[in-house]
Amino acid sequence: MDPVKNFGFVTVSAGYDASATSIVLSSGQGLLLPDPVVDGAYNLPWYDSTNYNNPADDPNVEIVRVIGPAGTGDTKTIVRAQEGTSATSKNTTDSTYKMFSGATAKTITDILDLTFPADQIEVSTIGTPTYDDMQDFMNLKSSGIIAGGIISDSGAGQIDVSAGKGIIKMSDTVMSETKSFDWSLTENIVLTDALVSYVYIDYNVGSPIVAVTTDRTTIEQYRQFTLGRVCRNGTEVKIINSGTQITDHDRETHERLIHRGIQHAEGAVVSETGTRNIASTAGVLYLGNNQLLTISQDTSGTDLMIRWYHSGGTWTSSTNAQIDNTYYDDGTDLAELTVNRYGVHWIFICGCGGDLKSVYGQGNYTLTQAENASVPSSLPDCIDKLAILAAKVIIQKSASSFISIVSAYDTQFPVSSPSNHNDLGGIQGGAVDDYYHITNAQHGDIATKSGTETFTNKIVEVDDALGVDHTYEGITTDDTVGESVVFGDLLYMKSDNKWWKGSSAVASGAECPIEAMAVATIAADAAGKLLLYGTVRDDSWDFTTIGMVYVGVDVPTHTIPSTSGHTVQIIGTSLDADRMLFKPDSTFIELS
Repeated sequence: MDPVKNFGFVTVSAGYDASATSIVLSSGQGLLLPDPVVDGAYNLPWYDSTNYNNPADDPNVEIVRVIGPAGTGDTKTIVRAQEGTSATSKNTTDSTYKMFSGATAKTITDILDLTFPADQIEVSTIGTPTYDDMQDFMNLKSSGIIAGGIISDSGAGQIDVSAGKGIIKMSDTVMSETKSFDWSLTENIVLTDALVSYVYIDYNVGSPIVAVTTDRTTIEQYRQFTLGRVCRNGTEVKIINSGTQITDHDRETHERLIHRGIQHAEGAVVSETGTRNIASTAGVLYLGNNQLLTISQDTSGTDLMIRWYHSGGTWTSSTNAQIDNTYYDDGTDLAELTVNRYGVHWIFICGCGGDLKSVYGQGNYTLTQAENASVPSSLPDCIDKLAILAAKVIIQKSASSFISIVSAYDTQFPVSSPSNHNDLGGIQGGAVDDYYHITNAQHGDIATKSGTETFTNKIVEVDDALGVDHTYEGITTDDTVGESVVFGDLLYMKSDNKWWKGSSAVASGAECPIEAMAVATIAADAAGKLLLYGTVRDDSWDFTTIGMVYVGVDVPTHTIPSTSGHTVQIIGTSLDADRMLFKPDSTFIELS
């Protein structure tokens, strides 16, 4: 863009014809204009200021470009007839001719055409952070595909990779400069026979290329990215295009979760109540990235459920408070159960608030058949799209209570057991037909053991009652803390190999993950007992529900953190108001 100076009005000596390319300004006025060599060339309007106050009114107004010489002297070298104006004589008798430094049409065009490097575009910051411009934010993106890069069979056991567009880092570090680029069609790539080949883009010192390896671990995390994988068998190739897609990532993640339907997070537990009635607790479900809260229901009171079954081969429904103990769905209509046979009812909870829905089982079952029955392959659309399977109910014909109600949230796998103890084989511990695997003395010692036993610095403490405040049982360690802690403090391991108090309220996960709980008062830089896994009681907690426990602001909490910058980590499950099972999951997320 052309340089300008404020108040750059200058007077030009008269007597120039339309071909003149060197002009002289009034003495000293060259200082009012930019240096055309150091600052750059620039345009000036040139007009008759005696007869025209407004340059636009002068029919002979002209825009010229000053191109030299260097410095701010009064003599200027010019190029005539710029920006669509014509070269005209500037020699009218008794007229004064002026030029001025200011915006012309070219200035506006230059502004519109301006491009700025990403590292010169600032972002909103607090203080003076390390990462403070658009290039830094671009560097946060993973290397990957924007478009193209499709692998296809080119025949004879070889492949082609289509042209594509992507972004890639210049070095194999997470915040390396990230650049946008295109690559060309690559044809007839040779593959290793009888092995899986991984196809990827390599930065290749600034000239990205398609490359292939049979060892995926050699593909760099940042300076390379995958396009897919191929297995060659002679002249045949099997292709999976599974590259690092980076476009519309949030939507793609949402759609992947949507594909899995409504999912259970916590609560929404179904139980038997009253006479053939069901109840459900309040719960949290998810559809995609959306949290769905459900309210509690109890059909022994005023709540009802919607029962679905076939009538004339078409799904239909009715409202009732009880589980049917007389009919099953034969796929066309309701049919009566045979005496001593069993009906199955599938209980669903709707994600639109928690309404209870049941679907009749489609068999006149024996008990074994009922226990092995599966959910109907076809469901009413509103259940298939809006609800989640919560429980399976089995009831005998005409019975007033259920044979069983099984949660659909827990998957159990049957395990066969030997009928004879010694059929276990190779683990006989005492004399033949003594059915213990240690000596009788050892058995007696274990049966009467109390207190603690230490195994390689790990302590297992048994205290099932937890009858008083500040008691615990489980796996502990004696380790050093970096600051004073008391019973119940949540701790994380710092880089100094000491345990420090943690909280969800510290940004960037600086105090996560929580992996231990103090179960004693310990002074700073001293060693003390820390719980790694087990049950623990603290009467100050006052949990209000039974369910997942999260890291809160310095204390365990049932409330999922929702403040931007806070972290979310599950550390266990509450057992009642003051007790919890402490089993920290090291996985945590930071809220945006």
